[in-house]
Amino acid sequence: INKGNSNFFTKTMKEFIGFNKFVLEAGSGTSQLSIYLALGTNNHIFALDPTLESLQLGSDFAKKNQINNISFVKADIFTDVFIEDQFDFIYCSGVLHHTKKPYHGFDILVKNLKKNGYIVIGLYNKYGRLRTYIRQIIYKYFSKKLVKFLDPILRKIDHKSLDKINAWTLDQYEHPLESAHTYDEILQWFSKKKYRIHPCDPMFAINF
Repeated sequence: INKGNSNFFTKTMKEFIGFNKFVLEAGSGTSQLSIYLALGTNNHIFALDPTLESLQLGSDFAKKNQINNISFVKADIFTDVFIEDQFDFIYCSGVLHHTKKPYHGFDILVKNLKKNGYIVIGLYNKYGRLRTYIRQIIYKYFSKKLVKFLDPILRKIDHKSLDKINAWTLDQYEHPLESAHTYDEILQWFSKKKYRIHPCDPMFAINF
């Protein structure tokens, strides 16, 4: 709760969602955000992720703390397990750019959204990612140790927190699939859907 409330984005998002809503987090991982959004509300939260071990951690935490307004769903976005027009609010960040067909995944999510719902997506920015691309080249061809010094996130992680270091390194430097996108490209995604757009840096909050 303290972690969520201390983050301006997550706190504001929870307040914006309000009450008595159906909410989907697509790519929830261990579902910390989903649990935060469920706490103190009568919203029904769906935490979707393809990794059973991650969902189990979230599910065990929810059961232990008697958080009953959250459902854990083992599937990926492309399985398309939900009915159309089901959710008032969909959150998907750090997921689509690690798939083979980001726009197709977005298209599926939009289909699950109610007519007057909101979707928030987070994607790697093509220009903002340039420094990471340089570090990826250094990591792959020259020095992994040097990247640990150059990466501002790795510098902040306690050197004893090996799990955090490995998780960040795998995600940023060894992920087998990654794409990056421009604002204009993402605006075109929404233009195809003919929806009214509210830009929100570094994400787009879309109302339609």
